Amino acid sequence: MIKKIWLSLIVLFVCLTPISATRIPTQDTSIYVNDYADVLNESTKSSLISMNKDSDYKTGGYVVVATFDFVDEDLYDFSYKLFNQWGIGDKQNNNGLLLVLDIGNDNYCYIIGTGLEKVLSDSKANSIINNYMEVYFAKKDYNNAVKKTTEQFLKIIESGNYTVDDNSSGFLGVGIMEIIKVGLVVLIIVIAIFAALLTPRRRYRSRPRRYHRPPPPPPHYGHPHGPRPRPMSGGPRPGGPVRRGASRPSGGSRPSGGFGGTHHSGGSSRGAGGTRR
Repeated sequence: MIKKIWLSLIVLFVCLTPISATRIPTQDTSIYVNDYADVLNESTKSSLISMNKDSDYKTGGYVVVATFDFVDEDLYDFSYKLFNQWGIGDKQNNNGLLLVLDIGNDNYCYIIGTGLEKVLSDSKANSIINNYMEVYFAKKDYNNAVKKTTEQFLKIIESGNYTVDDNSSGFLGVGIMEIIKVGLVVLIIVIAIFAALLTPRRRYRSRPRRYHRPPPPPPHYGHPHGPRPRPMSGGPRPGGPVRRGASRPSGGSRPSGGFGGTHHSGGSSRGAGGTRR
């Protein structure tokens, strides 16, 4: 019973384990030739590198060749992932073409960048594959298969007057214009640093600050905003009219004559020095 349980677990584990796919290797430093199956001779490699460098410089289009012993998955899917992971052709122009040979499965595949499709149509590409790749690949002549096929692809690209804005991959896939731009920026930074170091520094002396005290405010007369002062008892109101003549004595009769008399209506006629009865 225990053995049956263990066997069931082993079978279940094997069924759930995914099938291992071919690992995508690091691209070779030569960029154009990646012979992982070791089926190409040095003469073929040198010829492929020379052809692609020349075409890359003139037009911007180039062909990358990769050989594998055995691919454990669908060759087209694997080639598509390889194309994107290696970054064949720049992102702006998509000016690369990938040619993959699966030696163990006796198969091959090619991926064309969208930037090359305007000069290298599917019909032209299939014609090249049938007339060159298939003929030599069936004979297991892998050197002529990749060399002749690459030559025809590059001939179509050059005859179609294909060009890109940056028609050279430069150093390690970096365009010449990008290298020039970065170089100019670095040069400007270096010049600015040297100019700052060679410029004599000025010494500034701090001057004492002088503070000016504002003049005192003018004196205020009166109380423009305060309450009016109360009048003193027995005297005239400040600011009021001054009355002529003497004040009337308390409890006495009014004096007659003079300039201090008042006008009375409804009484007897006035007389000089008379009093009102």
